[in-house]
Amino acid sequence: MSKPNLEEVEKAILESSACSDDDCHLDYLRNKMNCLGYNFPNSRKGQEKAYEEARKLWWDIREQKQPLHEIPVTDLNDLPSTRVKIGDKEYFVHGIVHGFLGVSDSVKNFVKEKAIDYAFHEGSELFMEDGIRERFDLKNVGKDFEDVEVFHGKDILKILAGLALLPISYIIIQIPSRERKMWKTVNKASNDIRYLPQAKEVITRKYLPEPLYMEYIADSELKRKSETERSEWMADKMRYNNEGAKEVHAIVGMAHEPQIEYFLKHS
Repeated sequence: MSKPNLEEVEKAILESSACSDDDCHLDYLRNKMNCLGYNFPNSRKGQEKAYEEARKLWWDIREQKQPLHEIPVTDLNDLPSTRVKIGDKEYFVHGIVHGFLGVSDSVKNFVKEKAIDYAFHEGSELFMEDGIRERFDLKNVGKDFEDVEVFHGKDILKILAGLALLPISYIIIQIPSRERKMWKTVNKASNDIRYLPQAKEVITRKYLPEPLYMEYIADSELKRKSETERSEWMADKMRYNNEGAKEVHAIVGMAHEPQIEYFLKHS
């Protein structure tokens, strides 16, 4: 079939992500995509195929609205965040690049400076994804989410095996051009904090709006724990363990940011 109208695809994606919690968001998306000329079967596999096709078009939709190269590379005054206001409290989810191979000293120092501000500002509370404290030298600053507690022994072994194979997979598998662009942009942000807004945009393009992605990975126990369950754990800690703070900040990996936002709004 010919490429569908991107405005109609965007509408289908956004309606699917926002439909009633009693509905299956992925099946809603499958039906919407079929209305645009596709023929995805009424099955779990059909839902997955609809997601994968919509995700390919999501990059084009986002690029059409704001080309990646037009996102300014300028000095930042703060860590960008998603803000959620609940009652008299405001929650700030700061998605960052923490780097599989680490980050530059300049990025480390910027994140550290802002983390200290969030942790010690009057009426403010700071939480951090496990590993952030060590990566950014934040001893005696803020609180750890302790999100690794969602894992059990066998999970850790599987994760370590996957990490060991990651460099090999990038050598022997041909990576699509958009994936290469994504990793190049993320790598830039791990060396220069000014590229963080671009990195956050390519991560936004990698996944459809929640809860579509979380439903897409629901059958993968390890992915569900690594991403969805950890994000829900962190959102709950932000919401219910803030000791009366007016501002609650979280510094986490970028992929967790939209999921934590979702759970904050739907907990």
